[in-house]
Amino acid sequence: MTDTSLPRSGVQLYTLRDEGDDLLAMVPKLGAMGYAGVELFGGQLTGLDPAEVLDVLGEAEMTVSSAHVGIGPDGTMDEAELDRLQAVGVDTVISPMIPELPDPGAVAAVVEQFTAVAERARRRGLTFGCHNHFWELKPLEDGRPGLVHLYEQLDPGIVAEVDIYWAQVGGADAAALVAELGERVRFL
Repeated sequence: MTDTSLPRSGVQLYTLRDEGDDLLAMVPKLGAMGYAGVELFGGQLTGLDPAEVLDVLGEAEMTVSSAHVGIGPDGTMDEAELDRLQAVGVDTVISPMIPELPDPGAVAAVVEQFTAVAERARRRGLTFGCHNHFWELKPLEDGRPGLVHLYEQLDPGIVAEVDIYWAQVGGADAAALVAELGERVRFL
Protein backbone atom coordinates (compact mmCIF):
# COMPACT_ATOMS: atom_id res chain seq x y z
CA MET A 1 0.00 0.00 0.00
CA THR A 2 1.29 3.45 -0.91
CA ASP A 3 1.77 5.98 1.89
CA THR A 4 -0.16 8.99 0.58
CA SER A 5 1.15 11.23 3.36
CA LEU A 6 4.53 11.33 1.62
CA PRO A 7 5.15 13.55 -1.40
CA ARG A 8 4.86 11.69 -4.66
CA SER A 9 8.16 11.30 -6.42
CA GLY A 10 8.41 11.84 -10.14
CA VAL A 11 11.15 12.32 -12.67
CA GLN A 12 11.63 15.17 -15.10
CA LEU A 13 12.20 13.37 -18.40
CA TYR A 14 14.37 16.19 -19.71
CA THR A 15 16.97 14.93 -17.24
CA LEU A 16 16.98 11.59 -19.08
CA ARG A 17 17.00 13.00 -22.62
CA ASP A 18 20.34 11.35 -23.42
CA GLU A 19 18.92 7.92 -22.52
CA GLY A 20 16.74 7.85 -25.62
CA ASP A 21 13.43 9.23 -26.75
CA ASP A 22 11.24 6.12 -26.55
CA LEU A 23 8.73 7.27 -23.96
CA LEU A 24 6.76 4.02 -24.13
CA ALA A 25 9.88 1.98 -23.26
CA MET A 26 11.12 4.39 -20.59
CA VAL A 27 7.93 4.65 -18.52
CA PRO A 28 7.80 0.98 -17.40
CA LYS A 29 11.46 1.14 -16.32
CA LEU A 30 10.81 4.27 -14.26
CA GLY A 31 7.69 2.75 -12.72
CA ALA A 32 9.71 -0.33 -11.73
CA MET A 33 12.16 1.99 -9.96
CA GLY A 34 9.34 3.38 -7.84
CA TYR A 35 8.61 6.68 -9.54
CA ALA A 36 4.97 7.72 -9.37
CA GLY A 37 5.03 10.24 -12.20
CA VAL A 38 6.85 11.89 -15.05
CA GLU A 39 7.17 15.43 -16.33
CA LEU A 40 7.20 15.53 -20.13
CA PHE A 41 9.05 18.04 -22.26
CA GLY A 42 8.95 19.57 -25.72
CA GLY A 43 7.01 17.44 -28.15
CA GLN A 44 7.56 14.02 -26.54
CA LEU A 45 4.05 12.95 -27.49
CA THR A 46 4.34 13.85 -31.18
CA GLY A 47 3.40 10.79 -33.22
CA LEU A 48 2.21 8.79 -30.21
CA ASP A 49 -1.33 7.60 -29.62
CA PRO A 50 -2.54 9.18 -26.35
CA ALA A 51 -4.53 6.02 -25.51
CA GLU A 52 -1.37 3.92 -25.80
CA VAL A 53 0.56 6.38 -23.62
CA LEU A 54 -2.21 6.23 -21.00
CA ASP A 55 -2.16 2.41 -21.09
CA VAL A 56 1.61 2.31 -20.55
CA LEU A 57 1.36 4.85 -17.72
CA GLY A 58 -1.47 2.87 -16.12
CA GLU A 59 0.41 -0.42 -16.32
CA ALA A 60 3.41 1.27 -14.66
CA GLU A 61 1.07 2.84 -12.04
CA MET A 62 2.35 6.27 -13.05
CA THR A 63 0.84 9.61 -14.00
CA VAL A 64 2.02 12.65 -15.90
CA SER A 65 2.50 15.43 -13.39
CA SER A 66 3.24 18.26 -15.77
CA ALA A 67 5.04 19.20 -18.97
CA HIS A 68 7.61 21.74 -20.05
CA VAL A 69 6.16 23.70 -22.96
CA GLY A 70 8.06 26.40 -24.79
CA ILE A 71 6.57 29.83 -25.30
CA GLY A 72 6.93 31.34 -28.74
CA PRO A 73 8.18 34.87 -29.35
CA ASP A 74 4.55 35.95 -29.74
CA GLY A 75 3.71 34.59 -26.28
CA THR A 76 1.83 31.52 -27.48
CA MET A 77 2.26 27.80 -26.94
CA ASP A 78 1.78 25.13 -29.61
CA GLU A 79 -1.95 24.34 -29.48
CA ALA A 80 -1.55 20.86 -31.03
CA GLU A 81 1.04 20.01 -28.39
CA LEU A 82 -1.31 21.23 -25.66
CA ASP A 83 -4.07 19.01 -27.12
CA ARG A 84 -1.76 15.95 -26.95
CA LEU A 85 -0.67 16.81 -23.41
CA GLN A 86 -4.21 17.22 -22.16
CA ALA A 87 -5.16 13.92 -23.78
CA VAL A 88 -2.71 12.12 -21.44
CA GLY A 89 -3.82 13.99 -18.33
CA VAL A 90 -1.47 16.96 -18.14
CA ASP A 91 -3.07 19.75 -16.15
CA THR A 92 0.03 21.91 -15.53
CA VAL A 93 2.35 23.36 -18.16
CA ILE A 94 5.66 24.83 -17.14
CA SER A 95 7.69 27.39 -19.06
CA PRO A 96 11.16 25.84 -19.19
CA MET A 97 12.78 29.27 -19.40
CA ILE A 98 12.35 32.58 -17.67
CA PRO A 99 14.10 35.48 -19.40
CA GLU A 100 16.84 37.23 -17.46
CA LEU A 101 15.60 39.57 -14.74
CA PRO A 102 18.36 42.17 -14.35
CA ASP A 103 16.11 45.02 -13.24
CA PRO A 104 12.52 45.92 -12.31
CA GLY A 105 11.68 46.77 -15.94
CA ALA A 106 12.65 43.28 -17.10
CA VAL A 107 10.61 41.77 -14.27
CA ALA A 108 7.57 43.84 -15.32
CA ALA A 109 7.94 42.71 -18.96
CA VAL A 110 8.05 39.03 -17.94
CA VAL A 111 5.06 39.54 -15.63
CA GLU A 112 3.10 40.97 -18.56
CA GLN A 113 4.07 38.10 -20.89
CA PHE A 114 3.49 35.32 -18.35
CA THR A 115 0.16 36.81 -17.24
CA ALA A 116 -1.10 36.59 -20.83
CA VAL A 117 0.26 33.04 -21.26
CA ALA A 118 -1.30 31.95 -17.96
CA GLU A 119 -4.67 33.35 -19.01
CA ARG A 120 -4.56 31.43 -22.32
CA ALA A 121 -3.59 28.26 -20.42
CA ARG A 122 -6.38 28.84 -17.87
CA ARG A 123 -8.97 29.10 -20.68
CA ARG A 124 -7.87 25.59 -21.71
CA GLY A 125 -8.21 24.31 -18.13
CA LEU A 126 -4.44 24.28 -17.54
CA THR A 127 -2.34 25.70 -14.74
CA PHE A 128 0.77 27.61 -15.83
CA GLY A 129 4.09 27.72 -14.02
CA CYS A 130 7.76 28.59 -14.42
CA HIS A 131 11.04 26.68 -14.08
CA ASN A 132 14.07 28.62 -12.85
CA HIS A 133 17.74 28.53 -13.78
CA PHE A 134 20.60 30.42 -12.15
CA TRP A 135 20.14 33.83 -13.78
CA GLU A 136 16.79 34.56 -12.12
CA LEU A 137 18.51 34.37 -8.72
CA LYS A 138 20.70 37.38 -9.41
CA PRO A 139 19.85 40.02 -6.78
CA LEU A 140 18.21 43.25 -7.82
CA GLU A 141 19.03 46.60 -6.17
CA ASP A 142 17.30 45.64 -2.92
CA GLY A 143 19.42 42.48 -2.63
CA ARG A 144 16.51 40.10 -3.25
CA PRO A 145 16.52 37.73 -6.24
CA GLY A 146 14.73 38.72 -9.43
CA LEU A 147 12.77 35.44 -9.18
CA VAL A 148 11.25 36.53 -5.87
CA HIS A 149 10.27 39.90 -7.37
CA LEU A 150 8.73 38.05 -10.31
CA TYR A 151 6.54 35.84 -8.15
CA GLU A 152 5.48 38.76 -5.96
CA GLN A 153 4.01 40.37 -9.07
CA LEU A 154 2.65 37.32 -10.90
CA ASP A 155 -0.93 36.16 -10.57
CA PRO A 156 -1.16 33.87 -7.51
CA GLY A 157 -2.39 31.05 -9.76
CA ILE A 158 0.99 30.82 -11.53
CA VAL A 159 3.00 28.08 -9.85
CA ALA A 160 6.72 27.57 -9.30
CA GLU A 161 8.88 24.63 -10.25
CA VAL A 162 12.05 25.29 -8.26
CA ASP A 163 15.13 23.69 -9.76
CA ILE A 164 17.21 23.12 -6.64
CA TYR A 165 20.44 22.62 -8.61
CA TRP A 166 20.10 25.89 -10.53
CA ALA A 167 19.00 27.76 -7.40
CA GLN A 168 22.21 26.73 -5.66
CA VAL A 169 24.33 27.54 -8.73
CA GLY A 170 22.68 30.96 -8.69
CA GLY A 171 23.84 31.46 -5.11
CA ALA A 172 20.49 30.98 -3.39
CA ASP A 173 19.82 28.93 -0.30
CA ALA A 174 17.39 26.54 -2.00
CA ALA A 175 15.46 25.71 1.17
CA ALA A 176 15.05 29.41 1.99
CA LEU A 177 13.92 30.11 -1.60
CA VAL A 178 11.30 27.36 -1.44
CA ALA A 179 10.12 28.70 1.93
CA GLU A 180 9.91 32.26 0.58
CA LEU A 181 7.91 31.22 -2.49
CA GLY A 182 5.69 29.16 -0.20
CA GLU A 183 2.64 27.35 -1.53
CA ARG A 184 3.35 28.49 -5.07
CA VAL A 185 6.04 25.81 -5.20
CA ARG A 186 4.36 22.75 -6.66
CA PHE A 187 7.37 20.97 -8.12
CA LEU A 188 11.01 20.56 -7.17
